This record gives sequence, C-alpha cells and structure tokens, in this order.
Amino acid sequence: MNISPDNFVFRIIFNIKFRVSALKMEKFIIEVPHEATKAACKNAVRVFLETGSHFLRQADWGCQDGEHKAWLIVEVENKDQALQIVPSLYRPVAKIVKLHTYTREEMENIDEFHPV
Repeated sequence: MNISPDNFVFRIIFNIKFRVSALKMEKFIIEVPHEATKAACKNAVRVFLETGSHFLRQADWGCQDGEHKAWLIVEVENKDQALQIVPSLYRPVAKIVKLHTYTREEMENIDEFHPV
C-alpha cells in the first residue's frame, strides 16, 4: 500500500468531499398554523418550547399581527426530515415548501429552469 504524503492528502480530501456531497442539505420553510385564540397561541408556544428543539425555539410567529402561524427556515436533507421537526400535534396542518435561490443564469433564462 502506497502511503506517500501526496496519496494520504488525496484520500483525506476525497473523503471530505464525498462526505460533504453525501450530506447535501436543502432549504425549507415550514409553516405551522394554529387557531386564532389566546389559548391556542399559548398552547402552540408551549408545545414548541417543550420539545427542546433548537429549530422550534427559533420559530418566527405572526400572532402579533393577526396571522396565527409559526415559520421556520431549516436546512435538512428532504421534506420528510423537515416534517419530523414539527411537533406531532401540528404535523397534519404544517406546510413545507422547498426553497431555491435562483442563480443569475437561472433568472436570465427562467423559461428553461422553471418547472411549470
């Protein structure tokens, strides 16, 4: 087995690149609605806090503006992982949208890159 410094460095770089590409994350916005009552707001916030998830503690809430929803932007591997972040009580009503930032080329050629 050849363990020259060049070969060793190549293997380390290859392993790092392989692992990073295997862990490619996608960005999602999660919207979690709740009823427009003080009790529902209080319960939603309590449930989010009690999960202990750092994702849920970072949620943005619209209740102060009459929009009774929480939003989270997360980077995970897929929509199923995003849904697992949501407390089970709210999973049936959660909406998850994959986000994409268009490159300049995609913007200039939107007809080619837009799926619909």
